[in-house]
Amino acid sequence: MVAGSNPVFRSNKWGGFWAPPIHFWRQEPEMADCECLPRCPFFNEQMSDMPATVEMYKRKYCRGDNSQCGRYIVFQALGRERVPPDLYPHEHDRAQELLLA
Repeated sequence: MVAGSNPVFRSNKWGGFWAPPIHFWRQEPEMADCECLPRCPFFNEQMSDMPATVEMYKRKYCRGDNSQCGRYIVFQALGRERVPPDLYPHEHDRAQELLLA
């Protein structure tokens, strides 16, 4: 390998090597999945034929911070039975309306 061609370790003008700071290597801790995920009818029934879309939604709303998930907002405030089957995770505005109704 040619010196300086590695994007992580580069030689400097004194012949030494530069390494990125330690935070470059550190990975963010993984957060727990949403408690509703294993039995979520939205993913297991309605979206079962769209795996790529399901994974995108799960990454954004179910794995980690689920406070912006419309379904979770309603679940927390009103209970599982009051979550509309057609409520999408990104519909947090609609979820807030349901809480006010």
